[in-house]
Amino acid sequence: MVALGLMALYGALLCALLTIVVGVIAGRGGNAALGKITERALMAMAYCVFLAVAVLQYELITLNFTLSYVAEHTSSTLNVFYRVGSMWAGQGGSLMLWALVLSLGSLWTLHRDRVAQLEMSPYTWTIFATVAGMFVAFIAFLSSPFEKAPPGTTEGMGLNPLLQNPLQLIHPIALYGGYVLYTIPFAVIMGQLLAGKVEGPWTSFARTWNILSWTLLTIGIILGARWAYAELGWGGYWGWDPVENASLIPWLAGTAALHTGLTYREPRRLRLTSVAILVSTFNLCLFGTFLTRSGVIQSVHAFATSNLGAYLGVSVAGIALASAAILVWRMPEMQFEDPNARGQGWLSQKILTVLMLSMTIAVLWGTIFPLFARAFKGQEIAVTPGFFKVVVTPLAVLVLVLFAISPLLPGQSLRNRKSEIMLRSISFIGVFIGVFGITKFQHPNVALVFAIVSLALFSILSKAIPRVSEALKDEKSPLLSAAQASSPFIAHIGLIVMLTAITLNVSYQSHGQEKLTLNQTKQIGTQLIRLDAVQSEAFADRKSYTATVSLMKTDAIADATIVAKLDQYNNAEQLQAEVGIHTSLTRDIYVVVDEIDAKPGQEYALLSVYDNPAVIWLWIGGILIALGGALYALQSVLRSRTTNHPRTKTVSLNSRQRTQLGIGVVLILISLAYVAGRATSSQRLGADASMGKPNAAPSPSQTALDRIKVASLEKRIAQDPKDSVSIRELGNAYFTSGDFASSLKYFRMVTQVTPSDDSAWIAVGAAAFN
Repeated sequence: MVALGLMALYGALLCALLTIVVGVIAGRGGNAALGKITERALMAMAYCVFLAVAVLQYELITLNFTLSYVAEHTSSTLNVFYRVGSMWAGQGGSLMLWALVLSLGSLWTLHRDRVAQLEMSPYTWTIFATVAGMFVAFIAFLSSPFEKAPPGTTEGMGLNPLLQNPLQLIHPIALYGGYVLYTIPFAVIMGQLLAGKVEGPWTSFARTWNILSWTLLTIGIILGARWAYAELGWGGYWGWDPVENASLIPWLAGTAALHTGLTYREPRRLRLTSVAILVSTFNLCLFGTFLTRSGVIQSVHAFATSNLGAYLGVSVAGIALASAAILVWRMPEMQFEDPNARGQGWLSQKILTVLMLSMTIAVLWGTIFPLFARAFKGQEIAVTPGFFKVVVTPLAVLVLVLFAISPLLPGQSLRNRKSEIMLRSISFIGVFIGVFGITKFQHPNVALVFAIVSLALFSILSKAIPRVSEALKDEKSPLLSAAQASSPFIAHIGLIVMLTAITLNVSYQSHGQEKLTLNQTKQIGTQLIRLDAVQSEAFADRKSYTATVSLMKTDAIADATIVAKLDQYNNAEQLQAEVGIHTSLTRDIYVVVDEIDAKPGQEYALLSVYDNPAVIWLWIGGILIALGGALYALQSVLRSRTTNHPRTKTVSLNSRQRTQLGIGVVLILISLAYVAGRATSSQRLGADASMGKPNAAPSPSQTALDRIKVASLEKRIAQDPKDSVSIRELGNAYFTSGDFASSLKYFRMVTQVTPSDDSAWIAVGAAAFN
């Protein structure tokens, strides 16, 4: 069987080379017979990849420990589902998953070309084969999963404990699906451009796969965040890790591509801006793969350093340069912006595109900056999560603002005469919710987000409700028409829900750590916790320690029970925490066992308890975003060229309506400015109170200022004004206490003492932003 797998790999590589050579000849000469050979060679390549994957899966499921890959990622104690999933646990197998998904995509494109007469060029099949052949070559020559294990290997090392989670059976498939299937619109567009075609029925097909790829990438990112939340045990879901960013960067670019529109309606000619963004999205997918697999960055998600990095880097750079050259070559034949083609919402779409691209560039720069620092300065400089928060947060808020004010922008229109009532509701309800948020929340940033979110939500509903109502009047398929009409609004509402949840979570998260003995009750953070039981149990692959705790309403009344574990796997040196989570509509109580002893009479557990507000709404928001994308992709598939649901006559906003909504926005901003000023005054009063004056009320997200430590640090600085370590420590003390003005002062002093200290400049930005 192993020999069959190797033969299939080499067969796939030969078929890819044949597709490339014959495809180029067929494209240049317009030979239909050679075009058919190109298609069949691509099909043969896909079937060879299927065979190689089937062989590898057989070896993994049957535990053939004579293969190094099987011995490294499985064991006899591993259940069959994780044996299947172990294929993408290592370098070679995950590349096989890449090749598998790409082969499926190429076969589907071939099928649709034949059925729907999409008029694909042979160059399209050449590009498919080039990308697939690149990965097959990496598998065959650099990272083969069919290499032999050392003689005498009779047992495997087992699967990484972190990957023994059901989400890891789905998350990589969705994420790789998003990455890989961006090849379809890329190959279609590049192939047609090489053939000199800038319009045709294939444009709708490319747009559909742009949407579907983005949807799969969305699902992959959400599942990955959920896995990190459940498995890594640090209480969070997104750490701005380079590999996490590697998936977010193409998602942001893909979102921009979705909002530019691939073609103009009449004629359906390619839009240069959209094509450039879409091609960049595909190249960013490849770049993310390079970051993950090359070993050039440090990440908890990255694969180990291998000789694949240099070859992959050169290949990614080559594809990026080639695609850029094709775009420049065909630029005169594509269409720039056409003022006559402006449809509804053209200005808001342009602004949203700029914001998404700005976030793409910001996250990309923060992710690759350590590489530049290492190359040009010879220093290992890590970009902290604070940099991304400082840069991305304002842009995300601007996206919400755009949703809120979009009815005021040129090019917008509403669907019926009820819009005037809706606009008045938006104005008054927006102000009401904004003021309510200001009075109820201690953080001005939360009040700001709630005010904007309320206005954004009602602005979206003012457009969505009339459109869906009209779609339901479609006599042929009212439900499908309603689904496709509502899909973009569902995605936008999902984004609003997610950003709101993140704001609440970041602003109000709290945690604490305490050691509890059996039946002891203690206050840990915001929660009253009782340790009810400590147990240990031996399994074939691990020893598991379990702590059962109760969330207490009072010392005698329990509200809920949470079970958290600490596992010692036979093949792992470190203990693996299995967190316990109690979820409600308002918050998650997240319990991690840091230490535990189950010996009779000595039972105790060291517990970390996190109070995570609104986390469930983050997942709900992600589901809504993915659902919106899926519905839009479905309507694109079923109604590929035209939209069958009725279009109603649009009514543009008149000046009176714009004035009403504008007054609502202005009132919200004025009220927020007023409360922000009061909040600043309150902070100063709080600082005075902490120095001995009464009525000090520290914010729930801040820690009290350690005056003894501050005095000691100030004494050191007085003795040595260039003691950057003490100056930075003093700035950190003020920052964590919420005195951002003082922290800014000391962080700036650090930059004056050591101007080349990049982390100090980032700290200055964080303090200034707060």
